[in-house]
Amino acid sequence: MVKGNLDCVFVSRELKPTDIDGFHDAFGYDPLSVPISGGSYRHFGFLDSIGIVVNKDNPIDKLSFDQLDAAFSTTRNRGGSPAVTWGDLGATGKWADKPVHIVGLQPWNGFEEFVRQRVLNANGKRGEWRPGATDGSAPADPNVHWEKTVFPIAKDVKDDPYAIGYTGMAYVDQGVKVIALSEHNGGTAYPPTYENVASAAYPLSRVTYFNVNKRPGKQLDPVMEELMRFILSKQGQNVVSGQQVFLPLRAQQAEASKKALRQAP
Repeated sequence: MVKGNLDCVFVSRELKPTDIDGFHDAFGYDPLSVPISGGSYRHFGFLDSIGIVVNKDNPIDKLSFDQLDAAFSTTRNRGGSPAVTWGDLGATGKWADKPVHIVGLQPWNGFEEFVRQRVLNANGKRGEWRPGATDGSAPADPNVHWEKTVFPIAKDVKDDPYAIGYTGMAYVDQGVKVIALSEHNGGTAYPPTYENVASAAYPLSRVTYFNVNKRPGKQLDPVMEELMRFILSKQGQNVVSGQQVFLPLRAQQAEASKKALRQAP
């Protein structure tokens, strides 16, 4: 699209800031990005939902995005104080004074960018991770380690009782516990069950995007408009469901996408 060779693209990840900046530099406006289907539950390589994992012996069973932001970021856009011990995240007894060891992915990565956008970005501000290293040297933050790929993260958490990390549900293995999540402190925490991911109640469920070069003030190309009408219809979402990999949008999600198309400048 940036080169002008395509009018639209289907992308199985969120656009990077550099994607949007490059498009804007070329055309003077942002691309229109609209969800067209859910991601998968835990299909390897197919936009699986993201799980926050801790060691199986960790007493914590649920956390909020507010708490994760306090532990993962330097910016803490959601407010609150830094969470550096497990006591800061609600653990008691012998766990209270133990350090929180963060395991994450070296930016840029699709998993990393999704968690950043959903958890660290808040109040109109982009979140920044506590800095880590990938080469085995002492990281800038001694309690943070970045991996270059998602594959080792579950094992890293399994091998460290004080670790917490994020990974695709397709990569979750024995020895770790996937915790329930809420958007805010005091909210209902949802575990990443199939039902909660399919209904989008689980807050780290993912979606697939339709990205189109729509010039502000100009109507969307009639062919693409009809394509989107079909995809977002009940019949179109039944096609998604029939594939048995990606999850269909819930009715309210499909309506939100239709509204985004109608109200696009």
